[in-house]
Amino acid sequence: MEKKKKTVLVLIITSCLLLLFCLTLYRLSTYLAENYKNSERFQEKKIILDAQWKTAVGKPYVDVKGFDLNDKEIALSDFVGKGDVVLVDFWASWCGPCRKKLPEIKTIYQKYKDKGLVIVGISLDDDREKWLKTTKEEAIEWPQLSNLKKWEESARIAYGVNLIPYTILIGKDGIIADRNKLTAKKIEALLAK
Repeated sequence: MEKKKKTVLVLIITSCLLLLFCLTLYRLSTYLAENYKNSERFQEKKIILDAQWKTAVGKPYVDVKGFDLNDKEIALSDFVGKGDVVLVDFWASWCGPCRKKLPEIKTIYQKYKDKGLVIVGISLDDDREKWLKTTKEEAIEWPQLSNLKKWEESARIAYGVNLIPYTILIGKDGIIADRNKLTAKKIEALLAK
């Protein structure tokens, strides 16, 4: 009988400790979740996700403004809705993968520029001279837009772009047709509409 009492007592103590552990873990996770929700990192991710939702495939494009290579203010609306398909290419002179992707973008430009495709580059540069030098070195012929604010670029934030290179394809009707999955088939289908 004494052995049974000890076993029951051990089970009760173990259950109480387990319950106490679970309650502590719950309180800790609640505390961490609340602190994370209020953190700058969470707020940044929320802004990006909200922007991606607002500019998802099937939704209307969002107009953004910046300055071209000649320091003239331009807007995406200067190109969208004018009867052309618009490919928006987010890039930067300091971005190795962006520079690697440029030959592909150039090929697309050469193939479709006379068939109704306009490319607009949006640079995440913060150094005007490097931006100008790179566009010249790389012989980039299409319009460029930037506010020279690197990751604080308003166009990047408006479209929820969290990495570069990144492309957005906008149909003739101003509706976003693709986000970062550029293919010749998609361009041709939009040009045929």
